[in-house]
Amino acid sequence: METQILRTKISAWQVLLLAFCIAILTFGMASYVPSSSTAAITPPSFTETASYTIWKSGSTYYAKNGLTAAVDYSSRNATWVIQSAVDAVMNGGKIFLLRGQYTIDTTIIISNPSVYIEGEGTGYDVVKLSFIATSKPLFKYTATTHKFFGGIKNLCLDGNGNSGTIAIHVEQYYSDLWFEKLFIMNFLHGIKLEGSAGTGQCKIWNIWILDCLIESNNGYAVYMTNADHQDRQIDRVTIRGGHFYDNTNTIRIDADYVFNVLITDITVEKEREYSIYMTGGRRVQIVNNRIFDCGTDSSNTYDGIYISGETASPPIAVIISGNNIGNHWVENQMRYCVHLNGTCEHIRVSNNIFESWKTASPTEAVNNNSTAVDVVVENNQGMR
Repeated sequence: METQILRTKISAWQVLLLAFCIAILTFGMASYVPSSSTAAITPPSFTETASYTIWKSGSTYYAKNGLTAAVDYSSRNATWVIQSAVDAVMNGGKIFLLRGQYTIDTTIIISNPSVYIEGEGTGYDVVKLSFIATSKPLFKYTATTHKFFGGIKNLCLDGNGNSGTIAIHVEQYYSDLWFEKLFIMNFLHGIKLEGSAGTGQCKIWNIWILDCLIESNNGYAVYMTNADHQDRQIDRVTIRGGHFYDNTNTIRIDADYVFNVLITDITVEKEREYSIYMTGGRRVQIVNNRIFDCGTDSSNTYDGIYISGETASPPIAVIISGNNIGNHWVENQMRYCVHLNGTCEHIRVSNNIFESWKTASPTEAVNNNSTAVDVVVENNQGMR
């Protein structure tokens, strides 16, 4: 009898414990918000992933320290807040911009290593940096000694059509930079890589431009220039993915010491003049791209790919392969799919598909009007 009472008591406690556990689980499930839900994260508590998180509330911009959770910088001037955060991460870090429009009135200088600036999203209605200055870059990478690593990602950069502006200018002493998923529009140039005139080993190398939308710039979407010496060279640049539209040129290379450039998997449509325009560069691969209907400024005047050099510093070792180039929507828009002019050396044009769609002269897809050394044109389709 005593044993039976004890068993009954134990059974009752087990029932109560089970009921308590069920109540706790039910409450927890009702109040749980998934960690991926940004709606549950307000700027004052966003400390986990960034050295600084920047946001706008009313007319004021704030920069919150990810380590201390303190708001270190606040101002009605977005440029000052972002610049202060960039300068504060002296040994590198991530600057995260929350949704909103940030009006930038002068250049943001990046001179520290491993600075990564990232937005909450690429679209112009998500995170947009609206540049209101003229004749200067929005972001500028420059230093007096070599710096490694960094990048800009998931932002819309708008130059508002102001003269002489550049979205991102890498001037000297920098390497290992990633520019990804950017929407760049209405500048003179999108991304400019410049060998500059620094002293010693001020060269630029290892630059990745990935999956960017670059459109409606009055100059070049990507510009490589002023590399006239091995100490000021631009080396190992990868441009992969993305879409280019309504720029003067997609990619412009006009310097002798630009080495090891890979241009691949991009789509180009209706550029104003040439798509890829080279008067310098060595060991350049232009592979697996889609280039259509370029030369909107003047019909039958500009080419998909135009390579021209001088005897002293010609383009050397260029591979053009696996591309689809031509007039897709507009008859007679481009003059040639590929045009070789002046002096160039060791050029291979092979395994491309050309859709020249030409009734006006000239009708051939490839024109070799150069004093070229070692040029091979073979195994292309659509040659007329």
